[in-house]
Amino acid sequence: MMNESQLIETVQSLEDYRATADALTELWEHKSKICEQLTLDILVEKRGDPQLQATAFNILYSVHKNQALSFAKTHLAQVHPYLLGTIIEQLAEDVAIVNENHNLREIVSKVRNFLDEKESSELELIKESVEWFKETFVGQNDDAMRNTQVQKIRNPKATLPESVYNRFIPVFRLQKTVSLF
Repeated sequence: MMNESQLIETVQSLEDYRATADALTELWEHKSKICEQLTLDILVEKRGDPQLQATAFNILYSVHKNQALSFAKTHLAQVHPYLLGTIIEQLAEDVAIVNENHNLREIVSKVRNFLDEKESSELELIKESVEWFKETFVGQNDDAMRNTQVQKIRNPKATLPESVYNRFIPVFRLQKTVSLF
């Protein structure tokens, strides 16, 4: 097991993207204060491959959601489709709290508009994630979102493409055990 300085060195070197992702994850698990800055550096500087950037976004989203939302809002048009898929999956997962967070509502609206402007061929790589996002948010105003979010949490399988649902089964099981009322 590496200590914090070794983990940081692994992340900064980017010699092996898998090792970098593992080191970032370990820093996150140990609640390292530098983890947020390292993930943000990877994202802003477009360091590593799209999968590493997606891992960095997921970690940043869990460490500092508003910072991740700010990154997404600012860089939405420049991110690789794989990272875009990760961003919209995180947003769709948070459907239950979208109305509690102004930044979240704002980026959902921006992503809706962004996806509407894209050709379907540009989004082919993340087609299922886009469908999930659109089924969750697109075409709904804020009042409609409020009325449907509890229903979607109670039965997520009914509203998701099966391949997306299967990736997030543990998340949905956890949500079912948490009382929302």
